[in-house]
Amino acid sequence: MKNPLPTAIIAIFVSFSIFWTSSLLCAARGKESLDSFKADAERALGIPVRIVETDQTGTAMGQTFCETQEVLIQIQPGLETELHKQVLAHELGHAILCATGIRTYLKPTQRGSALSATILPLIAEIGSCYIDPLADAEAKRRGFSPDVAVSELVRRTKKHTPEEVHTFVATFGDRAIDFSGVALYCTELRPHSFPMRDLSETFSVEPRINEKFQNLKKVLGMPGCSDATSCFLLTKHLRDTLSLQDLILIKNPQSGSYQ
Repeated sequence: MKNPLPTAIIAIFVSFSIFWTSSLLCAARGKESLDSFKADAERALGIPVRIVETDQTGTAMGQTFCETQEVLIQIQPGLETELHKQVLAHELGHAILCATGIRTYLKPTQRGSALSATILPLIAEIGSCYIDPLADAEAKRRGFSPDVAVSELVRRTKKHTPEEVHTFVATFGDRAIDFSGVALYCTELRPHSFPMRDLSETFSVEPRINEKFQNLKKVLGMPGCSDATSCFLLTKHLRDTLSLQDLILIKNPQSGSYQ
């Protein structure tokens, strides 16, 4: 009996079936890779890794908390599938680093606590600055693409209008300059495929931001850390270069004291 479906339609159907099957297999492999990454982290840590979606991540798409009973990873809800995968892979990289002792603990001083609206975002940015590239490296080593998440952060940043940048600086003053300068500096430390000038131009309406960014590069260079002590020392140097000693304390991993 002659097939009632024209040959062209059959070819299209077969092609779509192959594409759909391939997509499902890729998605399954991606989940398997993330599951394997999570299992590696839990074996290294000796405690569970809990992953939740929450809108409590602030401006970050993900964040990791190294606790004694479990490691908590928070992911911003609503991320596109591929972006969600890459953000989670980066955070699992942080979980792996937690097992090696590479983490930073920062907190505001008494004076800093009174300025929590501006100090807490700075604490998050400074604390992850030198560790983010290490988490990226852990993700990349397992076949993930950390530059996908970095590119999304850049895309979101570039959406800010000159008026928004003006308002941010007018509202928070020097802390806004510090935060934006540090964000630019720390972004350049991470893997990326875009010219930094494309990002820094977003803040050109407030010249002090790019001046802060360039000064950080001049004073600090573009170093990387490899263990808990070197990460602590670099983080402390960053804080001190910003003259924030009276607002932010950093925990020394050797002595356990905050400095």
